[in-house]
Amino acid sequence: MNDKYWNESTSVGFDFGIDFDDDDNDDNNTITTDDDIKFTTIAEDTTTSTDKQQQQELQTKCSDLKISQTLAEEQIQKCLKEIERRNADDDDGSNARQSDRQLTVKEAVNCLTKGRDVNLRRYKSLADKLKLLDTAIDSKDSNAIISTVVHLKRTVKPSIFNTELIKRSIAADHYVSYLRQYDRYDELYDLLAMLCRHQELAFMAISQAIGSGVNITSKINNLKSCLRKHMTTGGQDMMFWQHLITDQIQLLEQQLPIEADDQRQERDGLNPEFAKIPRPTLTNLSVISTLYYCCLYHYDLADNHFASPSNLTKNFKLNQKQFVWTAVTALANTGRWDQIDGLFQHKSWLGSKRIKCCISLPKLVKILHNNGASREVTHKYLQLIDNSETKADLVRDLKI
Repeated sequence: MNDKYWNESTSVGFDFGIDFDDDDNDDNNTITTDDDIKFTTIAEDTTTSTDKQQQQELQTKCSDLKISQTLAEEQIQKCLKEIERRNADDDDGSNARQSDRQLTVKEAVNCLTKGRDVNLRRYKSLADKLKLLDTAIDSKDSNAIISTVVHLKRTVKPSIFNTELIKRSIAADHYVSYLRQYDRYDELYDLLAMLCRHQELAFMAISQAIGSGVNITSKINNLKSCLRKHMTTGGQDMMFWQHLITDQIQLLEQQLPIEADDQRQERDGLNPEFAKIPRPTLTNLSVISTLYYCCLYHYDLADNHFASPSNLTKNFKLNQKQFVWTAVTALANTGRWDQIDGLFQHKSWLGSKRIKCCISLPKLVKILHNNGASREVTHKYLQLIDNSETKADLVRDLKI
């Protein structure tokens, strides 16, 4: 290399391929930010005055562009704020998007059915408000009906609102659904009572009383409150449900001490059955599931014990088949075949023992076989089946 060339010759800056002095290229070369362009020179002391001028022009353009971007962002923010302001639901009913022209009732309802905003506050007379509501009902559009009902609710006396809503069952149904959707239960209870829909009101209250997340003690208190407040009216239709709620309260009150005592026994290792079969939580189980639980873990308790299966059967008036089916299933699950025999053995007048079964024998044989009963136990009940064809089918299917 020629050192003299590098030391004495004037070096030319790197060519970016853009002629900044050419006005024809201004439209074809877009500059986004000054960070996107890197100025490179071979030697600081050899930069020509033309290069410096070009750099200064570029920096000026970039600065102007940044200012323009800032102004544009400010304009966008102002536009967004203006849009939000216009979309806001002002209490005074002002809406910049509404036409200054007064819409007819039919036009207003038509707009509501299409999901458009309508300033209903312009309809001030009671006649116009009721006409809006009736037109919305005729349209069969839920959005229009709810909008007109809510408008009527907000702008007339409660007595007038109730009177007009009672006359329009379709509007009342939509408003009930609206209140339920937004969990406005206090207002919903008053509305259902006003509409004399006592059974629906009672079911709504019960559903809230026993909802998820409610502990057992609170659930019992809530159900008792429902009985006092919502089950005393409604005539004979409510009598059946009163008995059911009373039984549910009684069941929960019986489950509580059993669960508490079983937790203690499980913790202290006092009941060996808990080690054989993991114990589920008793509370909130149905009465048949509770009976199964008691047969599984407390079958040998005295009849007067609060956890005894016999005591539960008596308190809730379960019939013999319900008790026997549940007991057989629980006892077979733990292989207590002698106790199963005890369910069907009865003494005759002469003192001899005989088997008397109140449930389906083929199903009983299947339960015993599926739970691992011996051939001797299974055949004992198989021989009690009178129908030889049924007996043969069981022998073939179960291979016993």
